[in-house]
Amino acid sequence: MIRFVNAAGKLRFSLHALEMRLFRSGQTEVLVPHLYGVPEAPSAGRHRWTKEEFFQVATERLTQEELGVVEDLFTWAKQHAGYISWGSGAQNGSFTFWFRKNDARSSVFSVFTDGKVWLNFGSLGDVDESKLEAFYDEITATEGLQDIGEFRGKWPQFRVGDVFVASAAAVEAFKQAVADFGEAIKKSDT
Repeated sequence: MIRFVNAAGKLRFSLHALEMRLFRSGQTEVLVPHLYGVPEAPSAGRHRWTKEEFFQVATERLTQEELGVVEDLFTWAKQHAGYISWGSGAQNGSFTFWFRKNDARSSVFSVFTDGKVWLNFGSLGDVDESKLEAFYDEITATEGLQDIGEFRGKWPQFRVGDVFVASAAAVEAFKQAVADFGEAIKKSDT
């Protein structure tokens, strides 16, 4: 009944009920309160995205040129990643490119439905520092990515439309940097 009254429209009040249960054990008494009529907290809306959902939302949010680059990155990722995972964002879907070596996985970059690309340096703490620096140097040699900032423990971001739409060469240089990094990881002990 309390839920019904509270849901029955936009009232200027809400109805609540407090129940106090008494528990006894020997000479000890404990009162345990329970409040009825408190609205449930709204869910954050997080869910595991699928390829279909990702591209449906990306199609709605991105220009044709940006969408073309995202599709190209996904197609390339399917061929070169050890693993691709789908994100669980409430508003933005994502896919993440991973390398595998033995039982370990390294998250390299993520692409989002809003056209952002995150470089996941912050997730690569177990990779040898010299390999990270070589990857960073190759990424920042890419046209449009020279100023992505500090990388150690960070997740630098850029927009597909700001970097890749204007330069197909930048897309190819990015892919090559990721591929070179993957080869370096596969060849290393760490």
